[in-house]
Amino acid sequence: MPAIERPHDLEIGDTVTFSSSLPQNTLSGRSFRVTEVNSYEFSGVPYAEFTLESSDGSEIYMSIEDEGDGQYLTLSIELDDNTLETLFDVSEYESLFEMARGYTLRTRNTPSALRGWVSDSYELKESEVEAVFKSGDFRKGAAKKPENFEFYLLLSTDGEYAIEIEDYGDDDEEVSVTVYHDFDAIASMTR
Repeated sequence: MPAIERPHDLEIGDTVTFSSSLPQNTLSGRSFRVTEVNSYEFSGVPYAEFTLESSDGSEIYMSIEDEGDGQYLTLSIELDDNTLETLFDVSEYESLFEMARGYTLRTRNTPSALRGWVSDSYELKESEVEAVFKSGDFRKGAAKKPENFEFYLLLSTDGEYAIEIEDYGDDDEEVSVTVYHDFDAIASMTR
């Protein structure tokens, strides 16, 4: 199996193995197969999101962020309603949609499956950012069916953990817990 040098070059069917030193048990030393590549657009800039599936069927989402100080991995798990209600007080969570930057959302309980994925509290950094989700891989010209949404970002004080919210309107929200890692969090990538 040929090795892949850059996460940017991943395609459906490729395998990603994470370093065994990661604090997230759901990632540490485990291998995932790329099952989908979809696209996001923020401020006109496209990003690929890789859906990674483990042998037990669990999924995580990976993208590459490019900031002024370098590139890093964004790894996310989408939350269902029950997990969201376990993590946060529902009324505090719902309040964030009406609050300004700086609003603090505190974690109430952390399920064991999310240990290493969440912080004690988060601060609202971005709200109502207009963005677009497209099914398919923009790198191959295959992105289609654009869906507009408003993006909300809450960060931990150390900047290593986030809550990302995609609000599609009409009570259609996707909420994810996110961790940020350097590229060395990936032990290997193969085709």
